[in-house]
Amino acid sequence: MRNRLMRAASAAVAVSGVLMAAGCAAAAGSGTSGRAASALLPAVQAAVKSARSVHITGSVTSGSQAITLDVSFVGNGGLAGTMAVNGASFGLLTRSGQTYIKVNAAFLQAAKAPAAACMTICGKFVEVPAADAQTITGALSMRGLIQKMFGQIPASARRSSVQFTPGTYDGRPALRFSHDGYTLEVAGKGTPYPLAISGRNGEYLDFSDWNDATLPPAPTASQLVKLSELG
Repeated sequence: MRNRLMRAASAAVAVSGVLMAAGCAAAAGSGTSGRAASALLPAVQAAVKSARSVHITGSVTSGSQAITLDVSFVGNGGLAGTMAVNGASFGLLTRSGQTYIKVNAAFLQAAKAPAAACMTICGKFVEVPAADAQTITGALSMRGLIQKMFGQIPASARRSSVQFTPGTYDGRPALRFSHDGYTLEVAGKGTPYPLAISGRNGEYLDFSDWNDATLPPAPTASQLVKLSELG
């Protein structure tokens, strides 16, 4: 059962990598007025590199799989939230170097675990061994997600003729960069950190609580169940 649980969690996190695909393509667009991308993009990348925390929500499809992400990232490796693949959701919490999974019946079904196991584990946190935790969360990090989005800016986006245009996003001043079905929104006042990015097939990443996201406390003993207890 332990191996099935780890495979299910690892597959969900690995498949979330397609959330970054829109990010690399979004920076290839052009506009008609506003701030030049050649001047603004370095400031956006600097904000990304110095980010201390952020909350990211996202939705994307990959073939027949529908993936959603609702996770806060704090510091170097801390995270908390939920992921779901085709409705099979599970909670994740990593803090102080320890990773926990909060599971439900849908996740156990995806892991091909006995339904009876839900009586023991559903609603509780599984304490994940370090080796398994790296497999599950190693590719899921704040800097990993964001840097992959902005780390391969095409040369066309650095031309002075390419523009961010002024507008609003969720009621906030924003600068927008759109082309070929992709849109990148960054804060229009102060530090130009990313607000959202969307792709041509409905995929998106939304950023909130920039440098202000927090993590919940670690589970108490009564909220924990060890993998060794599950057989």
